[in-house]
Amino acid sequence: MNNYIKKNNVKIYGDIMVDSWIIGKYTKKSQEAPIKIFSEKNYKNNLGGAGNLIMNLKNLNVKFKFFCHVGNDKNGKHIENLLKKNNIAYYLKKINQPTTIKTRFVNSNFKHYFRSDFEKITNFSKKENFFTKKILLNDFVIISDYAKGCIGKNTVKNILKKKCKIFVDPKNPPNYFKNVFLIKPNMNKFNEWFGKFTKQKALKAMRKMNWQWLVITDGEKGVHVFKKNGENTFYKTNKVKYPDVTGAGDVFFSALIYSYLKGYDIFAASCLANNAASKLVSKKGIQLVEKKDLKSNIVFTNGVFDTFHKGHKKLINFAKDLGNKLIVGINSDQSVRVLKGKNRPYDKLKNRIANLKKTKLISKIIVFNSKTPIKIINKIKPDLIVKGDDYKFNNVVGKNLSNIIIFPRIKNFSSSKIINKII
Repeated sequence: MNNYIKKNNVKIYGDIMVDSWIIGKYTKKSQEAPIKIFSEKNYKNNLGGAGNLIMNLKNLNVKFKFFCHVGNDKNGKHIENLLKKNNIAYYLKKINQPTTIKTRFVNSNFKHYFRSDFEKITNFSKKENFFTKKILLNDFVIISDYAKGCIGKNTVKNILKKKCKIFVDPKNPPNYFKNVFLIKPNMNKFNEWFGKFTKQKALKAMRKMNWQWLVITDGEKGVHVFKKNGENTFYKTNKVKYPDVTGAGDVFFSALIYSYLKGYDIFAASCLANNAASKLVSKKGIQLVEKKDLKSNIVFTNGVFDTFHKGHKKLINFAKDLGNKLIVGINSDQSVRVLKGKNRPYDKLKNRIANLKKTKLISKIIVFNSKTPIKIINKIKPDLIVKGDDYKFNNVVGKNLSNIIIFPRIKNFSSSKIINKII
C-alpha cells in the first residue's frame, strides 16, 4: 500500500457546487406559449463538481482533507451541511458571490430534458492562501478544476513550493498546470488546447509542460495514457447503449487516484479507472464508484511457470486482484522445448500445473502447444491480459483484442536463473 494513505497527507482543492435534480415529466402544452409544461414530482441535491470527486473517494475509503470556496448564501450553506452529513474533513472559505448550482430536469428514468445553471464566475484564486498554508512538505495534492474561479495562474506554482505531487483534472488553460505529476484532460479539452489529437502532439505537450503523466479520457472510446519517457497505451472501454455520463470524469479520476494510492502504476490505475467509469455510466443519475467496479470480468495471463517461484506467485496474485475470474495459459512440454531448448522444462507439465493449482486463485488452466497463446485469447476473449515487464505494450500477444497491464516483476527471480544454479 502506498504511504500516502498511511500518512493521511492527501489534500484536495477545487470548485464545488450543488448538483440539483428535478424529477418529473412533460404533461401538456402551455396556453401561454408554444411549449410543453414540465410537471415536477420530486427533487434531490448532491455535492457537485469537486464534491462529486470527494464523495467517490470517500466511498473508496481514501482519507483526505478537502478545501473549497462557497458563496455566503443558502446554496453555500447547503454544501456545508452536505459535507458535515457525509463526514468529510473539510476547510471552507466563504466568498461574496453566488454558489454555483446546476439543475437538471429529468424523467423518472433520469433521461435529461434540459439543464439550468446559476453561477457568477470571477477569479477568487488569490484567496487560496487558506489552502496553501495548510500544505505540508511532500503532500499529495489533488486539484479538481471546473474553471469556476478557485484555480489561478499561480495556484500550482504555490503548491509546488512544498515539493508536492499533484494530480489535476483540468478545465483552465494548460499553462496553469506546468510541472504537475499527472494531468487528466478529456479529449475535447486536449483538442482545444493543442489541436486535433495525435500521439506526437501529446508527447510534445508533455515535454513542453513538463508533465510526468498525461491521461486523456475519450468518452466511450476509452483512455490514452502517456508517460514522459514516451511509453504509451490505449485502454478501450465496453460500449454502453444509453450511457449517462453525468459525473463520469470524477468517477474515473477518483478510481485512478485510489488505484495509484494502493500501489498500482499509472498505466494499471488508468485501466482500472476505465473499468469503473464504463460500469457507472450504464447506471442512471449520480452513482458512487465501489471497489468491485474497478475489476475486469475475465483476466488472462500465461507462461511456462517452470520451477515455480516467488515471482510467479506475485504475478498470479497481481492478476487475480484485477478481475473476477483468472484464466492461465501454460506452455506444454513440447512448446517449452521449442522456446527454451531441449533441456527444458525442468519441471514437467503435470508438476507445473499442480503448482499453479496450489495458489487456489485460478479459475481455469489451459495448456497450449504453440509458441504463443493467441488461439486461447481468441477463444476466451479476456477483458484484460497481464504480462511481466520483460514485455512492452506493443509486443504483447493479443494487444488488439484486450486491454494490457504490465506486471512489475520481482528482480532476481527467474526460472532460468534458478535452473542454472541447480545445474
